[in-house]
Amino acid sequence: MIFNSSVLGENRMINVYLPASYHIDSTRKYNVIYLLDGSAEEDFIHISGLIQFGSYPSINMLPESIVVVGVSNVDRKHDFTFPSSIVEDKNEFPITGGSENFIFFIEMEFQPKVEAMYRTSSVKTIIGRSLGGLLATEILLKKPDLFDNYVIISTIVYGGTMNRFWISQI
Repeated sequence: MIFNSSVLGENRMINVYLPASYHIDSTRKYNVIYLLDGSAEEDFIHISGLIQFGSYPSINMLPESIVVVGVSNVDRKHDFTFPSSIVEDKNEFPITGGSENFIFFIEMEFQPKVEAMYRTSSVKTIIGRSLGGLLATEILLKKPDLFDNYVIISTIVYGGTMNRFWISQI
């Protein structure tokens, strides 16, 4: 699905996975997982497959969810970072500083659109990896009520040596 964002001033490709039961039970509401880095070439297929597998009745590890409302990136170095005046950051990420606008897009445009289009429960989870983890951390610190659950993976990686996995439930 193409999402035309007036906040971002551009179109974004949105990938949506609906569990098999979504089309069977028209009254059931589903938790929603928002995946940063959610294009088909990024993490969408992996995460939606894990959620599908984990929600099989024989596995019963996760609730069936509207997984994954994946937001495809146009420029993740811009959208997922806050402004920086550090010279090293400016060299590696010359166009930093779009995170506040991207968070506003999620809160004011994207979540309301998802809630209008799909049968959603009130439970919302965000998954962010690498720079997406940085953005998820910023949301957790600045707007903790925007999501109920945060899955933050490898918030910062220097030389590929630091990997962290953190799940927080508010």
